[in-house]
Amino acid sequence: GFMGLASFATVFLVFFSRPEIFVSSILAVSWGDAAGEVFGRPYGGKAVKRKYRDKSFEGSIAVLIFTTLSVITSLAIFSPDTIILAVLPQILIIALCSTTAEFLSIGWTDNFFIPMITAVTMWWFLFPGLVLFVV
Repeated sequence: GFMGLASFATVFLVFFSRPEIFVSSILAVSWGDAAGEVFGRPYGGKAVKRKYRDKSFEGSIAVLIFTTLSVITSLAIFSPDTIILAVLPQILIIALCSTTAEFLSIGWTDNFFIPMITAVTMWWFLFPGLVLFVV
């Protein structure tokens, strides 16, 4: 929808010089959010009975796992010199932030917030020296 498109366009324009950030952001919402739905609907409420705004613990774990995989995949493709194990703690923090954004989102706002949070946290934790805007 419009929210996802606005988020993708913003991330693309701001992080144009680092395709791994843009690709991770798109994969996080496509893989992570989809996995949350696929695993959360049938299995949600089985391990942890309580749900929050129709969000389940099981669905959130799926979002965390698949967002982690999306960041790893984009780094492996676009930054092949990156030693994934060396930055795994940062990747897990990025995935946790995106998972939290998905968990707290209302309605379709997750399609906006997941890519934005993924991109900004990747910039903070993996590419802190990246200059975004040159004046």
